[in-house]
Amino acid sequence: MGSSSLEAELFAAFSQAQSAGKPGLLLAGPIGSGKTKAARILAAILLEKGFSVAGIVSPRILKAGETVGYVTQDIRTGKTLPLCAKLSPSSPLGGNFSPIPSPVGGEGQGEGEIFRFRRFFFSQKALDFANSVLEEAAGKAEVIVVDEVGPLELSGRGFAPGLQVCREANAFLILTVRPHLLSSVKSWLNLESAEILFLRGEGGR
Repeated sequence: MGSSSLEAELFAAFSQAQSAGKPGLLLAGPIGSGKTKAARILAAILLEKGFSVAGIVSPRILKAGETVGYVTQDIRTGKTLPLCAKLSPSSPLGGNFSPIPSPVGGEGQGEGEIFRFRRFFFSQKALDFANSVLEEAAGKAEVIVVDEVGPLELSGRGFAPGLQVCREANAFLILTVRPHLLSSVKSWLNLESAEILFLRGEGGR
């Protein structure tokens, strides 16, 4: 799919959801389907059209073609922090991804700077930053982007605190979600009527 056709499809899905009074748009696809890219493109389109847009995207970091981590980025300011690392936290990942310090606690445990969840070591500092961006957006933005909503959020951690504040603010939500989690995410955030756009492209998260 070309960039112009993708832009048109994204804006059409947003417009349809908004005109129908739906609470949000879910951009669904597996890893590598272009969810982050789509979220960025749609946010840029809406900003250009005069909408008040805020939120976060989480681009993945690739090394030799393999996903080794993610960063989280404020879409308005561009401020970026290392979010999580797949490899040993003490191993430098290169590029613009800073090494994450040694983990605290075991699987899903620890309230310190680093904790492990499944395959990744997460930075609590980055999550606190992302949630502060979302909480601020809830009081100001018409449209809020959250990339992405996954098992960590469904467990009550990750971006969950900021997401819940945004949902309570009744802002229009644009969320990226993997297809097998759609039902759980819709139920958790009371987004049963949200528009869903399945992405088929390649490149990006």
